[in-house]
Amino acid sequence: MMRVISYDHLFAARRARTGTWIFSDFDRLDFWGLELAGRYARALRSAGARVLNHPALALQRAALLKQLNKAGINDFGAWRPVDGEWPDRYPVFIRTIAAHRGVASGLLGSEAEVRTEIDRLTALGHPLGDLLIVQYHTQEIADAPGAFRKHAAYVVGGRFVPGPIVTDTHWCAKEGVLGTAREEHYLFERDYNDSRPHAELLLDIARRANIDFGRIDYGIVGDRVQVYEINTNPHIRRLKSHHSATRMETIGKATAELVDALAALDQPAEGIARVDETGLAPADIAALPRPLGPLLSRLSRLQWSRWVP
Repeated sequence: MMRVISYDHLFAARRARTGTWIFSDFDRLDFWGLELAGRYARALRSAGARVLNHPALALQRAALLKQLNKAGINDFGAWRPVDGEWPDRYPVFIRTIAAHRGVASGLLGSEAEVRTEIDRLTALGHPLGDLLIVQYHTQEIADAPGAFRKHAAYVVGGRFVPGPIVTDTHWCAKEGVLGTAREEHYLFERDYNDSRPHAELLLDIARRANIDFGRIDYGIVGDRVQVYEINTNPHIRRLKSHHSATRMETIGKATAELVDALAALDQPAEGIARVDETGLAPADIAALPRPLGPLLSRLSRLQWSRWVP
């Protein structure tokens, strides 16, 4: 059985049963919430739980992109203006570091354009520390000018599971545009997912990021994999209908494999983990969330849960 627990609910409890825990969406936490999540992950592991995505160790978006570029895996750069970093290659775009909002700007071709756009975004209330400048690096599908392809792959406790390919008319392929992909593109998706030519590389990238569960979103530029993000709380749903029988078969196989991989993570919840408050100041302990009533607890789970079985 899988149960979704909000961070507020977890922090208020001060203890948790063991079993298997997947920490997700920790990029949405503030520094205090991130430290608390790390303490709970440590307590759970010490008590014998299987913990995926240790919040104190997993790389978030900006650090991941920087390290992949430094390692020669990604061919595009990323810069944090809050640290006084500015691009030396163009075009670029701006996006937020936290959450999954997509791009916050169009393509920008100079430092002057970047500074103007940052002034606009901060005037709207976007914190400078949450803005990331990313180099544009993608390509159109060879036989479909004006269309772009985004690949996806799940990592589940060290296991690789292929995900659906998004075909979009926007260079930041996110949801896809119905009618953009043709049957030959669905055949490509089937063959690519069956052969899994980049599985080992993508698993290595997840290990570098200290991420045990998530969906890797990436493109292929030339013949090189380019990773854009690892989403630790991906939207997962079954494809109920589609005009292409090929795509239905491909997505159906991948979904069944993903469910099987998640089920394999399960282990008995035979112990209790208690959070270690060592090193916390009295004011820090007083600031911990208080236990929620039954109704508020339920509402909190509903507000924060994005899991779709």
